Amino acid sequence: MDHKEAHHLRLYVLAALFFIVAAVYIGVLYDTQVNNYDYYYASSVRSIARSETVEAARGNITDRNGKVLVSSRSSYNLTFDASLLEKDEDANESLLRLLQLCQSRGINWVDSLPISRSAPFAYTIDSLDSAARSRFLTYLKDLDEAANALAAYLLEHPALLETTDEEGNRENPADDILADEELDQAGKAQALLEELTSSQLTGAMLEGSGLSATRLIALMRKDFGLSASFSVEEARLVLGVQYEIRSRNLARTDAYVLAEDIDAELISLLNDGDYAGAKITPSSVREYETTYGAHILGYLGKINDSAEKEALGEGYNWNDYVGKDGVEALIGGAEQILGYRVDSYALFDVEVFVELVDAMGGIDFDVPVDMDYDDPSQNLSIHVQKGYQHLNGYQTMGVFRFRNTYANGDIGRIDVQHQMLKAMMSQFLKLHNIPNLNKLVDIYEKEVTTNLSAGNVMFYVKEFLKLDESAISFETIPANYNGVKNGMSYVFIHVDEWLEYLNTWLNPYTTEITSANVDILYESNGQVVATSGTVQGPNKW
Repeated sequence: MDHKEAHHLRLYVLAALFFIVAAVYIGVLYDTQVNNYDYYYASSVRSIARSETVEAARGNITDRNGKVLVSSRSSYNLTFDASLLEKDEDANESLLRLLQLCQSRGINWVDSLPISRSAPFAYTIDSLDSAARSRFLTYLKDLDEAANALAAYLLEHPALLETTDEEGNRENPADDILADEELDQAGKAQALLEELTSSQLTGAMLEGSGLSATRLIALMRKDFGLSASFSVEEARLVLGVQYEIRSRNLARTDAYVLAEDIDAELISLLNDGDYAGAKITPSSVREYETTYGAHILGYLGKINDSAEKEALGEGYNWNDYVGKDGVEALIGGAEQILGYRVDSYALFDVEVFVELVDAMGGIDFDVPVDMDYDDPSQNLSIHVQKGYQHLNGYQTMGVFRFRNTYANGDIGRIDVQHQMLKAMMSQFLKLHNIPNLNKLVDIYEKEVTTNLSAGNVMFYVKEFLKLDESAISFETIPANYNGVKNGMSYVFIHVDEWLEYLNTWLNPYTTEITSANVDILYESNGQVVATSGTVQGPNKW
């Protein structure tokens, strides 16, 4: 074989090797990208992704002119997640590092333990709200040494349990307990402790029982397993958070929010430092652009006691914010009855009927009774005769508000309101009202408070226009509307009937809503019962 042939042979071998490698490479790519795409994609996602629950921001609240009154701004929270710790990592030490970092940056955190954070340690129980005082008393009753000290003190000072009713009469449950011959001294002491309320618990009582703030810190160190290496001041910092987690019944898997709306610098420090258990979670901050109408707008607040959490039903945890008043609370109340969260709302005054009906050219309606009523305090004058007739906006509003002479009271008025709303919708669906659509939308935007956008409104209007009049109906929640207890009128929902209706027409889920998902009070054999949660106060009529 000459030199030229040898050269060609080497080229052939190299070319063959190249094509073999290329074929193998293409085969691997084909197998990865085509044959097993789903498998490899899922594997890659699992290797880089972790499932997290992200808080959904509440919608905006606007005035009638579309000006934003309440909005939500994206933010980040610093949370402590014990489930992220390794087996050899101590939760208390990890907490201490985080708290010292927050302290150095002037960042405060929730700590309702009523003991001052620095020496000389003293009780600050008088500054607590009722919910925090109640949690503190519950903790003391569960801490054996503290409970025994308080019980012994009450046995010596039973007068501390004395209360005064609304009429000024004094009563003391200690009288019956001390007179009970079947109880020994220890039993009487424990019974007295059970009668102690959070409003009666004071710092003076704790000091008098021998439970100084310093002694309680020592008992809590033992309870939460703090090592002897912690100074008293360091122990107090950690105990405040551990107490908060315990008193709020947070599980180990629940991330505890240490600081809210943290800045980018703190996030950077956390990422660069050794802060085991620390986690940055996305959140939102509710911003109120005005101080006017606060009683209407309401406010958001964190769930602060077990009764409130239970009353809200399933789907809420201790880190959630809920409506405490006004619109914010109204949405929460609706959620308790529906069993799911409400995304949107619309509020309007009954006076809007005047503009809406006049814009539609009036409505035809069969007025069921003669209506004559004057109330100067409300600037209300209703004078409409019985019978089928054409009503203008002011007359429609009057019929809608009239409540006298109905045989079945408010239920009769509700029935008339349903019929009137249907008449309004029927009139709206008539072809000659289509040109008035822009005028009606303008009234809606000016007179209705809502978190729906203009696009949302137009979408629902267009969908409504597709309806046949026969498809429109109004329903009243099945309930006992004529209940009178102790001279007061009550409405009790018929839970089973309501759940049937809810699941038939209003349930957005694929699974059935049950009594465990709602929180509804109802009457059963003379007692007030809740479908979920607890009944606060007397539960008997």
